[in-house]
Amino acid sequence: MSRAESSSPDSSPVSGQRLFDADLVFLRRFAAPIMVVARVLLAYIFIVAGATYIGQYAGVADYMRANGVDARLLPVVIATELGGGLLASVF
Repeated sequence: MSRAESSSPDSSPVSGQRLFDADLVFLRRFAAPIMVVARVLLAYIFIVAGATYIGQYAGVADYMRANGVDARLLPVVIATELGGGLLASVF
């Protein structure tokens, strides 16, 4: 493993070691595609959760009541999950 060192204009790498900046070339090159994939995966989590709440509405409402949360908030939860997931994929 190489030791992480900061690079300054007047420093040169020691023989056998790479500069820290050289190790980040991968991140600079692929930052945009990685962010797109991360946003899509994050949106997927919220959209699937919202769709699951719709499919199992009665069960989720019972679960909310059992834990002291008013079940009338379930439509707000579903709208937040679906809306947040869709917005995360767009912006």
